Amino acid sequence: FFKQVLKKLVEAASSSLIEEKEEEEEGEGAHKKKKKKTTSKSSSKEEVEARVLKKCSFIDLAHALVPGLDMDALDAAFKIASSAANEKEAASQKRAYKLLSAICAAKKGAWLAKMSKDVEMCLMDAGDTCATAARRRRLEVIGFV
Repeated sequence: FFKQVLKKLVEAASSSLIEEKEEEEEGEGAHKKKKKKTTSKSSSKEEVEARVLKKCSFIDLAHALVPGLDMDALDAAFKIASSAANEKEAASQKRAYKLLSAICAAKKGAWLAKMSKDVEMCLMDAGDTCATAARRRRLEVIGFV
C-alpha cells in the first residue's frame, strides 16, 4: 500500500515540477510578447494550488504511515520529504519537515543513526529556501540530528 502512495506522490511532485518549468517558459515568452490573458493566469494559479494541495495530501498520508514502515520504506519516504523541503511552496515545506521529523523519530532513532549525514545534507541544501511557516518543524528535525 505504501509503495502505491509513494508512486502517486512522485507522480504529483514530478508533474508539478514539469508544469512549473513550462509556466516559467510561458511566462518568459509572455513577458516578451505581452499577450497573456488574465483569465489564463487565474486558472493556472488555481491549477498550481490544486497540485500543491494534492501533493500535501499525499505527504500527510505518508506521515500517518511512518510508524509502521520498515527501513527501506523510510528511505523512500525520506527521498520524498527531502525533495519537498526544497520546494518554494510553504505548505509543501511545512509538511515535508513534519514528515522528516516523524522519520527521524521512527524506529527509536535507528533510521537516523544510519542516515544522519543525508539528513544533514538535506537540511543544509534546503536552508536558503526555508519558508517561515516551516521553520518550527525544521528546528524539530535539527533537534533530532
